[in-house]
Amino acid sequence: MTEHEAIHIPKAVLYQAINVVILIGVLYYFTKQKIKDYFSSRATAHEKAKENAAQAYKEAETQHKDVVLKLSNLKEEEAAYVEKAQAEAKELKSKLIREADQIAHNMIQDAKKTAAFELEKAKQDLRKEALEEALLYARENIQKTIGPADQKNLERQFVDGIGAAQ
Repeated sequence: MTEHEAIHIPKAVLYQAINVVILIGVLYYFTKQKIKDYFSSRATAHEKAKENAAQAYKEAETQHKDVVLKLSNLKEEEAAYVEKAQAEAKELKSKLIREADQIAHNMIQDAKKTAAFELEKAKQDLRKEALEEALLYARENIQKTIGPADQKNLERQFVDGIGAAQ
């Protein structure tokens, strides 16, 4: 084989290669700016996202520190809260006991007043009943001891007393 035969490239392949190079050149010429803008905007977006992520990380760290501080304060203040709640419970208990004592005292006073009232009512009922019994006994006794002549004499005295009063 000779040197010329080994290097020989067919014309069709050579034309296709030239066409591909021209096509790539034309594509590069027309799309060069758009591709640069696209990758530039992507780089800018990535930088902005990176800055936002860093800012969010700093905020998260700050919030984490605040939460840890609040937790430590809460543990320190826990005893104070428990003591305060116990004091409030004792105060409420004593208040409820005072109120219950006052209610019991009022109930006792009301019961005494009711008992006194009922006693007076019973006394009045007994007096009334005794008076009615005495009147009934007196009527029966008068009817037994006064005869018809005494009856007429009493009626005459009554009429005379009315006439004298007029």
